[in-house]
Amino acid sequence: MKLTPWIAATAIATTLAGCAGGHTTEDTTDSGDQQARSAAYVCQDGSQFTVIFDSPETAKVEMHGDTFELERQRSGSGMAYASANGQHQLRGKGNEATWTVGRRMPVQCETSA
Repeated sequence: MKLTPWIAATAIATTLAGCAGGHTTEDTTDSGDQQARSAAYVCQDGSQFTVIFDSPETAKVEMHGDTFELERQRSGSGMAYASANGQHQLRGKGNEATWTVGRRMPVQCETSA
C-alpha cells in the first residue's frame, strides 16, 4: 500500500507521541480533516515550550510568548527541525529532545506529564 507523505508523517508523529508517554494533544486545523499534533516539553534549565507539528514538513515552537517556525531536517532516526536561518534547532527521539538556540549550549528536554 502506498502512503502519501502527510499520512506517513502523521503516522510517525503519532508513533513518537505514543512512545513519548508525555502530554500530547490534537487540534483540528483550518482544513477541518487534518489534525495538528503538539507536545509540551520541560528542559533541564527550567524552560518550557510547546511544539506544534502542523504539517509534514514544519513545526512551530511556542516559548515565552514567541513562536519559532521550524522546517523538517534529515534525520537518521527520531525528529530534526531547524529554523531557516539555523538559529533554532530541535532534535529528539521518544520523549527526549535537545533544544538549541544560536551558539548557546544545547538544553536537554523531555515531554511533560
